[in-house]
Amino acid sequence: MRQALATPFTTALRTLCFLRVPVRDAPVPRWPVLPLLALLLLTALAGQLAFADRLGELNWWALPGWLLQAFLVLLLTSLLAARADSPAGWVALQLHWAQGMLLTVLLFLPVLVWVSPGLTALAQGWGGLVFYLLIQLWQLLALAFCLVRWQLLGVWRALILVAVLLLVSLAQIWLYGDSSRLWSWPEEVQEGGDVAPPARLSESRLYSEAAVLQERLSGVASGVPGRPELFAISVGGDGDQQVFLRESGRYASLISEKYGSQAHTLWLANSPQAPEGVPMASLTSIDAAIRRMAAQMNRDEDALLLYLTSHGSAAPGHQLLLSYPGVELEQLDPRWLRRTLDEVGVRWRIIIVSACYSGGYLAPLASPETLVMTAADARNTSFGCADENEFTDFGQALYAGLAKSPGWREAFASAASTVRERERQQGLTPSNPQWQSGAAIAPKLAGWFRRPD
Repeated sequence: MRQALATPFTTALRTLCFLRVPVRDAPVPRWPVLPLLALLLLTALAGQLAFADRLGELNWWALPGWLLQAFLVLLLTSLLAARADSPAGWVALQLHWAQGMLLTVLLFLPVLVWVSPGLTALAQGWGGLVFYLLIQLWQLLALAFCLVRWQLLGVWRALILVAVLLLVSLAQIWLYGDSSRLWSWPEEVQEGGDVAPPARLSESRLYSEAAVLQERLSGVASGVPGRPELFAISVGGDGDQQVFLRESGRYASLISEKYGSQAHTLWLANSPQAPEGVPMASLTSIDAAIRRMAAQMNRDEDALLLYLTSHGSAAPGHQLLLSYPGVELEQLDPRWLRRTLDEVGVRWRIIIVSACYSGGYLAPLASPETLVMTAADARNTSFGCADENEFTDFGQALYAGLAKSPGWREAFASAASTVRERERQQGLTPSNPQWQSGAAIAPKLAGWFRRPD
């Protein structure tokens, strides 16, 4: 068994260097398939874990996709082979696996993890995608070169194999992002702290919730014609960690004080520790709040600011967590939010999302009359959601920026710079805060930044 396992790695190393390997020296169909697959899986798990530099949880849902990708070379090569009985599929499959293991052990782990850990920050976003595709191209060209040399595929069929596998890799990354990784890191694990179980929903709170929400909605005053005003809804989504309660409350206060919007501001938060009179944050209450704001706003003059802070999920859903201990709530989806805003006729929109993967809100909410700011891009997490914190990292940086900057753009630029520097100092994967401003709303932003009086 040891001799059989040694053969694929020596053969794979020579093929990666584009050296000739006589067929008699590489009896590939006799290589042990299951041990190779097991080694490939262990190598992938070890590589991703070392790259992240923190323990996570096995993402069992990613295994079917990983296995499909592992066997895709077999399927495609068999289809492209000239003869039905050709061993090309099995040759390509096992050689591709051995090459992948060697690249992980000899390139990824030594260079990105041990030799130069700082490079991990560069292997994110577009830079990481380009680097990954270049490595994939190298491996596939080496595989194709070998298959042509062994006369198992013609040149054009080998090039088709390379092109299709590259496109499949790109599609998998683009469509599934972090959800295709073999490890997952819930934000509670990332922050590294134990959170005490919060109190559950009390009976009195349950029966009074409708009345509390209605009282707050009825307190929203109408806008004054001829004076651009800012209407605001601040939402703390997750009730299991109090940082979202604190952050959403601080933003509700800031908006009321800085922009003179006290009569136009609603605060929704999911926490048993929320002050009396603060309604829960659910799709029902958020929908009701948006509809009430739309009814009270002057459509062509006033803007709705929606501040959302909670945990966020990766593609494909990019949902914002709405969670109250002891209550099952539906989650906030960017497409639902867009439909609701369109339905009620809110024209001018300023939407700030402080959550992991919040860049996933950009495309669904994009319009000429919408400004969207997010704590991260669609592929990365944000930081600072520990239970004891007053703010998340992005929330704190933007809060400070809004308090001292002369405009929305300057406040965001200050926040993004602060976040980047903090993540660099702490060696964290960059979250990449995002700004997306529609052409129509850009020249009007200044009118909603200052107090109307």
